[in-house]
Amino acid sequence: MSDWLDWLNKIKEEFNNNKDSFLQQENISRTIHPQHGGNNVYQHLKSKVDYLDKLQDQKFGKPKIKFDNKFSLTSIESTYHILKLKEFFNIEPKDLDRVTDIGGGYGYLCYSFHQLGFKGNYTICDFEIMNNIQNHYLTNTLDNANYNCVTLIPENLSTNIDNSFLIGTYSISEMPLNDRQIIEPYYKEHKYIMIIYKGNAKFGVNNLKYFDKLKNSLSETHNTTYYKCPLRKNDHYLISERK
Repeated sequence: MSDWLDWLNKIKEEFNNNKDSFLQQENISRTIHPQHGGNNVYQHLKSKVDYLDKLQDQKFGKPKIKFDNKFSLTSIESTYHILKLKEFFNIEPKDLDRVTDIGGGYGYLCYSFHQLGFKGNYTICDFEIMNNIQNHYLTNTLDNANYNCVTLIPENLSTNIDNSFLIGTYSISEMPLNDRQIIEPYYKEHKYIMIIYKGNAKFGVNNLKYFDKLKNSLSETHNTTYYKCPLRKNDHYLISERK
């Protein structure tokens, strides 16, 4: 976690000094707008989805375009997450009433959901500086969307909306144990859960052991399974749907 605290200071400085081109900055592009890999995912998506062009990057923030002069790696990853939503749960963004996004990057997944017809409440839980970046991006790319960019505290995780979805794309696997424990009581309140994580212990927790234990715990209330991504060799998925 000390790594993330160091990164956040650099991200804050880069964002505050370069708001028009924040996605071009060194540490922002290294952490929340990366460029490495993804061609196999892009080729897979071109053969699987008919909405890819709806999710091409906006010019705002000056994203680093990598594929066909239209898509950054971030937009391709967001599209892949949405494809998995359909494959795992047979639902689309427009079918949901509430999304809780743990660590939402600069907000592109939220943007993607709304581009595909999501009309519910989208809540991103993240660090304060990340909330500032998310609000900056989404205010300038979405019209009349219902989203909240808030910090990771219990009242922002709780929901009484039945048709709800909690997603964590790598973020939870980069948290120290005490932050993960803030989230744990609220998984059961969400109908659908999808957590993508790396199989390492870089941030002080053995992720393979942690998420296997979480899978077993969630099995009390949800049908829960494990999925290994065939396209990204170190990506693991915890998939859960309320019984």
